[in-house]
This record gives sequence, C-alpha cells and structure tokens, in this order.
Amino acid sequence: LKVRVKEKKMKLPTKNFPSFLVWFIGVVTIVSQVACSDEIIERNELVNQDHRHQRQQEPRLEDSNDFTLLGNILPWSDEPTPMQTDPMDEPTLIPTAFPTKLADPTQKPTPHPSANPTTVPTTTSEPTSNPTPKPTPNPTPKPTPNPTPNPTPDPTSKPTSEPTRDPTSEPTRDPTSKPTRDPTRKPTRDPTREPTKTPQDWWNYDPASPLGPRKWDDAKIQDSEYFDWFNDKDNQCDGRKQSPVDVRDRSTCRDDHNFYSRRGDNLFYETVKFDITPSSLRLNLFISKSMEDNARADFSNSTPKKVASPYVEIKIPSEHTLKGRRYAAEYHIAHTWDYEMWGGDNVGRMVFIAVLLDDRKNKENPYVEEYIREWEEVAWKKEHECARKENPSLPPYKRRNKKRTPEEMLKIWGKSKYKGENADWDAYALVTTIYYCGYQEGSITVPPCTEEVWWRVLDIPLDVSKRQIRKMTALLKNRLGDDCKPETKMYEDSVARPIQKNRNKVWCCDRSHWRPSDPDKW
Repeated sequence: LKVRVKEKKMKLPTKNFPSFLVWFIGVVTIVSQVACSDEIIERNELVNQDHRHQRQQEPRLEDSNDFTLLGNILPWSDEPTPMQTDPMDEPTLIPTAFPTKLADPTQKPTPHPSANPTTVPTTTSEPTSNPTPKPTPNPTPKPTPNPTPNPTPDPTSKPTSEPTRDPTSEPTRDPTSKPTRDPTRKPTRDPTREPTKTPQDWWNYDPASPLGPRKWDDAKIQDSEYFDWFNDKDNQCDGRKQSPVDVRDRSTCRDDHNFYSRRGDNLFYETVKFDITPSSLRLNLFISKSMEDNARADFSNSTPKKVASPYVEIKIPSEHTLKGRRYAAEYHIAHTWDYEMWGGDNVGRMVFIAVLLDDRKNKENPYVEEYIREWEEVAWKKEHECARKENPSLPPYKRRNKKRTPEEMLKIWGKSKYKGENADWDAYALVTTIYYCGYQEGSITVPPCTEEVWWRVLDIPLDVSKRQIRKMTALLKNRLGDDCKPETKMYEDSVARPIQKNRNKVWCCDRSHWRPSDPDKW
C-alpha cells in the first residue's frame, strides 16, 4: 500500500473542505488496514505454530485401521480448518471468514507431550470390591512359585530331609542319644561336606551313647595317665576282672594284718596339685624317688612293704556298692608299685583303698571341706582365665579362700606321731576303720580299664553333709575345658561306672581275724 501511495503521488486537495475530508478519511482507512495486516500476520503465525505442535501429538491415519479414531479427536466438518491442510510458508494477509472449530479444550494441558501415545484408548475393568486400605510398602521382587495354602504355625517335630547349610564350628564330642525336641528355627547356609565324627577316645557315662559304659571296650584310648603305671597299653574294658563290684562277704579273709599308712612330706598348699578332671575330683601328690618322702601304705599279703600313693580322688556317686546300697560318693587312695623309679620292672600293679561317703546323717566333714575349698579355687581360677581371654585388661586372679595358717592346719589335720614326717595334712585321715572287704583281681574303673588291681573297700562309711555333696557335684558338672567350654563326662550327676560281673569272690576281714595295730585309735 505504501508503494501504491508513492506511485500515485496523490496531491492534497486544499481548495475546498469537502474534498479534503474525503481525502483524509481515505488516508486513515489505508493506514488502519496496514496496521491491522501486521497484527493479523503475527496472529496467523502463532496459530500455525500451535497447529504444528498439535499435529505432532495426534495419531496419523495411516498408523491405524480404525477410521473412527480421528472422530474421537476432531469432529468432521465441511468447513476447512487449518488442521486439515498443511501450513503456508507465508502468512495470509486476509484472515479467514469463519473461526477454526477445534475439539473441546483440555481442562489442564500436560506440561510435556507423551513420548509414545497409545493408539487405542485403554478400557478399565470393574473396580475391586475390597480395596486394600494401605499400599504394600515393599513389594516382593518375585512372586512365590508355589505358595503353601495354609502355612504351619509351629516347626515340624521331625528333622528335615535336606541337610543344614551352616555346620557347627566344632564337632560335638558326645553324640546325642535322642533327637532334639525343638528343631532349629533357621536352616544352616551350607551343608557339611563330611559328617562329624565323635572322637573315638571320648568315652562317657551316658548308657545310651555309642561310647557309654557298656561300649567302653570300643573306645580307642590313645593316651592315658595309667599308661605311666601299667606296661599294658591295651583297652581291657571287656575283661573278666573288672571293677567296681557289689561288696558282700562271700569268702574267708585272706589278709593277716591291717594296712599301715604314713603321710610323708607332701605339703597341702605347695606340693599337692588339686585338679578337676572330666570324671573325678583329684589331688595329685608329689612323688619322690625316696620312698620315705611319699604318702605310702603297707598292705598284707599283696604288696611289698612300702607302696607309694600318686593321687587321691573322689567319685560321685560311689562306684562300689555295699550289700546292694550305693552311697553319695567314694574316696579313693591309689597306690602303685613295680615303678621304674623305685627299681621295679614297670609291669604295673595298683591297690586302692575305697572309703564310701554317706550323706544321710547330713554331717559336715572337716577334711572333705578342705578339699572342696581348693577345688573351688581351681574352678574360679579357670573361669577368671577364660574371662581374661575375652577381656585382657582384667587383673590376674586373686585367691578367694584364704589359706590356712600353720596353727589352723595343725588343728584340722593334727600332727604325725612318726618322726621325720613333715606333711601338714594326711590323705589317710578319711579312713574310718582298719577292717575292710577286698578282692585281689580287679581293674581301674575308667578306660582303658587295666586289670591287675587290688581293692580294699572299707565297710564303715564316712559321714559328710548334703551341702558338700552338692558342691562337689556342681564342680564336676560345670567343669571348663581348655577351650573355656563345658567339658565333663558326668551324666545325670554321675561319674560312676555300673557294677561289673567279676568272677573273683569278695572276702571281708573283721576283728576276729586280727587285732588292731593301734588299739587306742581303732
């Protein structure tokens, strides 16, 4: 239009006013059309941009076999719309006479177009009748292939057919005689490659165990303290001369005098070593090459004149029975001879004095109480050592039971009437009588059950209290091993071997057979 004005070079009519007014209105009309055309161009360009954006989001007809799809998006119309034709390269100068008819606009347009629009609208199924109140916080990664319809609330009583995954850190020494009542809650991770094996020398007192008292002959004893006293190293637990037995007078007395004892030079707190073994409470005595320094005894018709004692022990309950009665405990004083130290051939022969301990009168025994005090120290010291392994900052163990003074020891044990004896205690102080029942051919009462043992069982028991029996039982039951774990052979408060069938007859001696060597004492 501007170009046309310049080409026509219109002259302003100034001669008369009507002509000027007509001329002015024409000029204003031309200028307004020019301004409106610029605005229309900008508006059309914006509309075309919107159309291009919307066409990119709409599905194409050739991508679908359903011709009703476009009807769901835009209604068919006879009037042309910008969406049905391609946009012009240049904007139109004159706007369309009719407005573009679009579908109903969305209430809230999406901020970003979907990357993969669905070709077919989704149809929802019927809603659930019982929706869950809360969503699942942690959905399972994989569904259970075959879940049980009704899970059992309690674990099964029978063991599973598959092995456990995590084996125990150490094999159990004693196999269980019965299956466990309560199975483990969680299976172990990795099954054991080989079944655990019970050590073949770990015998016990459980009658149902594969290595119980009736199966001791199957135990392969690789090491035993009795190998130092006997030349024979074989297991003789199935022999015909086994101990203990039921003591009854079945034959004539074979001895002609009572045994004589000497206390020697063993000192209670210095040379005596108290110990708790898996099967007994022990006092290991110091053995000297000089027989006069040892605790010793002389027995009639069975041993040399002097026989030394290497140890003293207590078994719970009694191993021998007296006319069918079993007592609360049994006190053993062991003696040996034929030892190389004293010029013997080390064939191995032993003789035991057995004192039965009776708690029916519930009477405290001062000698037994002194033993218990020292065994308690052994147990407490072991517990403290195990605690220091867990906590090395703990101080060393300090004795709890105060040691007796020489005056107190003299008051308890008395003084030896024999010159040259310096022992401040007496292992034979627990002897109740000089008369006894005996049998010449017996055995030791633990594997390897070596025979060639003489027994002298006193027929008058020693009174002790029930408290003392309970304490000694607890010391054996709660014994700790080198690995600081409970290690005992006790079964149901017993470390007593059952009565054996020994073909040798038991004989008893009383006052009619000899007079006491010490009438004032006996």
